[in-house]
Amino acid sequence: MLPRDTLRYHLETRPLTVSMDRSSVLCAQVALAINRFMGSSGYLSTLYSVDCDAVAFYLLNHATAEIRRRKKMDEPLASFGPVVEEYFDAASFIAVRMFYYLLLICTREARHHNALCPGVEGPGTNAGYGAAREFLDSIRHEHEDAAVSRLREHPPACTVGEYADALCALYFKGKWGGSFGGKAWGGVAAALRDFVRGIISPETMVDLSFSLCHNTGPIFNKGMIYEQQSSEFIKILDVQRAGQIPQLVDSQGVAAASNAAIKKMYGVAADLLGDCMAGEVDWVGVMSHGAVGSYYDEIKVLAPADAPPGAQVAMGLVGPGAIVKKKERSDAA
Repeated sequence: MLPRDTLRYHLETRPLTVSMDRSSVLCAQVALAINRFMGSSGYLSTLYSVDCDAVAFYLLNHATAEIRRRKKMDEPLASFGPVVEEYFDAASFIAVRMFYYLLLICTREARHHNALCPGVEGPGTNAGYGAAREFLDSIRHEHEDAAVSRLREHPPACTVGEYADALCALYFKGKWGGSFGGKAWGGVAAALRDFVRGIISPETMVDLSFSLCHNTGPIFNKGMIYEQQSSEFIKILDVQRAGQIPQLVDSQGVAAASNAAIKKMYGVAADLLGDCMAGEVDWVGVMSHGAVGSYYDEIKVLAPADAPPGAQVAMGLVGPGAIVKKKERSDAA
């Protein structure tokens, strides 16, 4: 048995980072788990903040990556142990609610389909896949709450793997109208399927889910489990892409950074890891990593117009290496 106080134990044995095939679990079992999570009313009294979940996940992920650079796989973690434990505990809870969220929103959106994909293909040769198709057909044009309630109260007689396969087939090959469903939602369903079938780990599923978009923007606007993402959500993802979430928290660059739990996480990690967790966000670096948002205002705060020319060159505002302001891109897929 591996010692718990090692990276090898956490990375190779804990469910967060291990890809595991869960496709044989019955939808009925998943529905029971969701009902326990949501409560008898079917609604959480307080929705989770996706901004806070994203900042907490990436902050602790960054800290754990830094520890991996300093410690060998079988070396005792010692004082670094609590940070790694916090990451695996916090991220595991996020992974559970993200799985539930993906399953529920894919089901709710499915009610908009005009027709199932023709025929029974691939995994559709078994009865379970057929039951999944029948369920999806039965919720067509239902009210959004009714579609979700039916999954929770009368789940299809199939496995969650068969249901995820049917969702992917519906979104990629079914008939849709307007801005509903279709291939954009197919990407959301594919993330769910890949997690369920053990193609990706829970950790990868969470990371992928934060950046998923449907036809009109990020997926976190459904009012279930998560409250709608804030106007700062894209900034969080842009800063994460540049590897600077600790600096975003240290500089209080978004409202989520003031969350008490996140401040506590940051304090513990910063005390242990030092300068690599501190400082201001390099907004030029953020934009050079393909940011969706525009951060010229933040850059100008760090290098105002009346700064010496050398400072503006260093900040990428002028000169041969200057960032060219580009047309705002849509974050919708």
